[in-house]
Amino acid sequence: MRNAFGMIELIFAIVIISIVMLAIPGIMEQTSSNLQEILKSEGIFQSYRTLGTIETYQWDDNSLKSSDDIPHILDVTNGDSELNRMNPGAVVRKGNFNVTDRRIFFPNTTYASNTMGLESGEAKKDDIDDFNGNIDSFSKSSSGYKIDMKIFQKIYYVSDTASYSGTSLTISINPTPTTASTNIKMIDLNTTDANNKQFLAMRAFTCNIGYPKILTRDVR
Repeated sequence: MRNAFGMIELIFAIVIISIVMLAIPGIMEQTSSNLQEILKSEGIFQSYRTLGTIETYQWDDNSLKSSDDIPHILDVTNGDSELNRMNPGAVVRKGNFNVTDRRIFFPNTTYASNTMGLESGEAKKDDIDDFNGNIDSFSKSSSGYKIDMKIFQKIYYVSDTASYSGTSLTISINPTPTTASTNIKMIDLNTTDANNKQFLAMRAFTCNIGYPKILTRDVR
């Protein structure tokens, strides 16, 4: 009888151990999944932060070169011709209001820079493409960060070709860099983990449309 109970106990032990062993892969998979979610969440949050920071800068180093402190639309060398000045000497393009201080070109031809990165003599970033080649690093030893990661930033011109004369506009943004200036700059972010393995890519584009001057009135 004692031997029979011993055999039953052994069988129960084997069954219990088998159940536990079967559960371990699922536990490991769930843990791995949770880590992946943390990785993605941290990466997305920091990438959005980086993207938002870059987009607060003026479009080009030459956008703001006048006494009126308004970033202007710039001439480009490789853009869609429909986005050029309405005619030589005009300060507006098709679709713009022909009024002062409302998204206008400079009176004289002023081209967007072909330099991606800090211009010669610059010590700090002052426009979007100055972030080209920049790397943001985050360490989990820092307060609040759960993982080590890096965000690699690339800025480049892409094709702006489309049919702008129609009643509706359809445009497909091709992320392939162009060799000269256009009216669209691509912000390309690639995020890597501690092993330099890329796990997130994020892109956004920004356009050469100038800025309107905000009207103000003195209240006395």
